[in-house]
Amino acid sequence: DKRIFFYQGILYENLSIFEEAEKQYDRYLNHEPEDREIMLRQARLLFRMGKWEKAIAQYQTLVLKNPKDTTSLINLGLAYQKRFEADNADKSKTRKSDAELQSLLAEGILNLEKAKLVDPNLSKGVSLALAKMYFQKGDWAKAIDATQSDLRRFPSDQNRDALLILAQSYEKLDDKTNLLETYQKLSDQEPQNSNYKRK
Repeated sequence: DKRIFFYQGILYENLSIFEEAEKQYDRYLNHEPEDREIMLRQARLLFRMGKWEKAIAQYQTLVLKNPKDTTSLINLGLAYQKRFEADNADKSKTRKSDAELQSLLAEGILNLEKAKLVDPNLSKGVSLALAKMYFQKGDWAKAIDATQSDLRRFPSDQNRDALLILAQSYEKLDDKTNLLETYQKLSDQEPQNSNYKRK
């Protein structure tokens, strides 16, 4: 019975035996190639394993089947971001060109922006990831807009990561007034951290 592959895949995934879980999901999908639940599980598993190319391909397939699938759009965008960060850190001779790296980042941004069109109330982590991607791309104004939007939506949270993106973006734009104000907010959150006081 093909369902055995389904259950074994879930079991191996829960036991963190990821390579075997991937094999079992592949076996199941050979019988049921349209099973969205297992396609989604496998894509998430590939993401957890750091197999960015495979995760991207699986999420692309899911998005082609349903362009308004917010979960797949978000995870596709995040997989592109992870692939960008992994390839950008690669210092070998086989490192991707800057144009190829920027293309990965652009794809990540595009998919998160599509997800935001479908669901304007993205979770804090996702909206912050989008702000970070704008920053990585060098689009400081969009990084600031996205971060400020995140801070307005989640005002009571400790927003250290958001404030750091905001501060770095202001620094890139040489906006000293807003930079100092942002470092003051960071200093208020972490009074013991002298790095913010020196800025």
